[in-house]
Amino acid sequence: MPPVELAWDSIGTGPTVLLLMGIGAQRVLWPEPLMQRIADRGFRVVRCDNRDCGESPRAEEPAPSLAPMIGRMLLGRRVNAPYTVSDMAGDAIALLDKLDAPGAHVVGASMGGMIAQTIAIEHPERVHSLTSIMSTTSSRKLGTPGLRALASLFGPAPKSAADYRAKLLKLQNSLGSGRFAIDPERALEVSEVVWERGISTDGFIRQFAAILASGSRSHGLRGVTAPTLILHGAQDPLFPPRFARAQAEAIPNAELYFVDGMGHDLPRPLWPEIADRILEHIKGAEAA
Repeated sequence: MPPVELAWDSIGTGPTVLLLMGIGAQRVLWPEPLMQRIADRGFRVVRCDNRDCGESPRAEEPAPSLAPMIGRMLLGRRVNAPYTVSDMAGDAIALLDKLDAPGAHVVGASMGGMIAQTIAIEHPERVHSLTSIMSTTSSRKLGTPGLRALASLFGPAPKSAADYRAKLLKLQNSLGSGRFAIDPERALEVSEVVWERGISTDGFIRQFAAILASGSRSHGLRGVTAPTLILHGAQDPLFPPRFARAQAEAIPNAELYFVDGMGHDLPRPLWPEIADRILEHIKGAEAA
C-alpha cells in the first residue's frame, strides 16, 4: 500500500527526533513543553498525526465491525484490516523523506511505540535510536491488556468539544496511575484543538484493526540494532510491566526504565523526567 502524506509540525533545529502518538490520538497529545525541553538541547523535534487521525488523510475503506473483530482476536483467528502497522511505518518513512532526514531518533507512545518498533525492524538504516513508551510487542503470550483500561478507549462518539473534553478527563482517570491529580487545564487545551481538527470513530477502529492484523513483533525485534530505550509507566493499567519486560527481552541490549507514578499517560509533573530520559538516550546514541 502506498504511503499517505502525514500532517506534522516541528520545533528546533538539529538531528531529527520523530514523535509518534497512540491510537486515535492526535499529535497535540505530545506536550509542547516536553518537546521544547528536547529541542533546547539541539534537536529538531517533529510530531505527526498518524493516518486516519487529526489532519492526516482518512482511509476510504469502511471500518470493520468491532465485535466480530474482537471475537476473532480472542479466538486467535486472523483479523483483516484496511492497512497494517507496517503501512503506518511506511508513512513515517515517507515523512522523513519529505523532511530530507536520512534518519531519526524515533520515539513512539503506545500504538506509536508499535509503529516505532516496526520502523526499526523494517527500515533499520533510518533509525538512529528507538524509544518505545508504554507499548508492547503484541505477543499473544503476554495475555490480554488490562480490560478495564482497554474498554475506556471505546464508547460513543463525542458530539461536541465539551463531550470530547469529558472523555479526555474520563480517560485520565482510567489510564492514569492515580498518583497525580486529573489535569482539567490540559484536557481543555487539547480538546479544543482536537475537536477543531476533527475526530474519526471509524479511523480509530481502522487503527485498532491494523494493530490486531499485524500480529507479534517479537521475532523481528530480535534483529533490531538501534540503541533502544523501553520507557514504561510502573503503574500502567493497560500494558502492565510484563509488556515492557517482553520488549526489553526481545530487543538486544535494550535499556528498560520504569517511571514511578506513571500509568498509560504522560502526566504533566513527569514531563521533565520523561524528556530527560529520552534526551539521555538519544545523546548517548549520538555520541556512539
